[in-house]
Amino acid sequence: MIFITGGSGFIGRYLIPLLEKKYDIIIFDIKKPDFSYKGIYTYGNLLDTKTLVYATKKAHIIIHLAAKHNDVGSINEYYETNLDGTKNIISAAIENNINKIIFFSSVAVYGNSFSHADENSPLNPESHYGKSKLEAEKILTKWAEGNKDRKLIIIRPAVIIGPYNYGNMFRLMKQIDKGLYAHIGKGDSIKSLAYVENIAEAAIFLLENSWHNISIYNYSDEPQLTIRQIANIIKNGLSKNKSIVIPYYLAYSVGLLFDGISYLLQKDISVSANRIKKIASTTHCISKKIRNEDFSPSYTSIDGLNKMIEWYKSSK
Repeated sequence: MIFITGGSGFIGRYLIPLLEKKYDIIIFDIKKPDFSYKGIYTYGNLLDTKTLVYATKKAHIIIHLAAKHNDVGSINEYYETNLDGTKNIISAAIENNINKIIFFSSVAVYGNSFSHADENSPLNPESHYGKSKLEAEKILTKWAEGNKDRKLIIIRPAVIIGPYNYGNMFRLMKQIDKGLYAHIGKGDSIKSLAYVENIAEAAIFLLENSWHNISIYNYSDEPQLTIRQIANIIKNGLSKNKSIVIPYYLAYSVGLLFDGISYLLQKDISVSANRIKKIASTTHCISKKIRNEDFSPSYTSIDGLNKMIEWYKSSK
């Protein structure tokens, strides 16, 4: 029996149908899945230790997907969900003698800007999301080190894209579709992408093939694309030909202006200084390790982008 936190979310939509071909599943989430599933759904919050312990009684493996990752919200939310929630997962695992955990972390543990980062690269998280994920990795590692029978797999995905993802890539498509997007500076920063069907297949591959005491894997797809290449693929897919280039300093100033408007309205706006900075920063991670262990993804990064574009057009 596999227990999945946050299973009703974006990754769960793709991972659970694949897992259910071989395994019994318990989905633990604050919302019920809006996709078909065969397993058990349990309403629950990671901060509710009593419910969590009870819900994991029949589980043998935990896949920990649940996380706070939005740009908006209080700082405390990151640490409550990503760190305290993980502490409660560990408590439930110890209580119920569960010795296998797969944890979805993030390449944000390398920082807000990095190039050619592999699993041995320095860890320098700058955002509270990245910091809380790294702290969660540390306490899980300590748990695994406490008993030789325990097995921990940490997956650090790049930006995960695909249909039903309403995050930054969706916002980028929306901006391009409305003619509100402009290339910022040279647009030569590399943005590693992870297509959701590939990451789901990768998780199952690791589940079935990599159970050392502690294993850490980056995940990103090839080819690696610059933000300009990504934007051009989206523009072509949406039949948008207009191209504008704005200097970085000007774009960042506009982002600060929108931050002020967002604060006054108490509403998230798609343009912000933080998002401008993210767009202009290189976040290039390497995932040769999992490929060297004979994992072969079904789709390229370009395939994944095109699948998301087709979904975006059909969902308008």
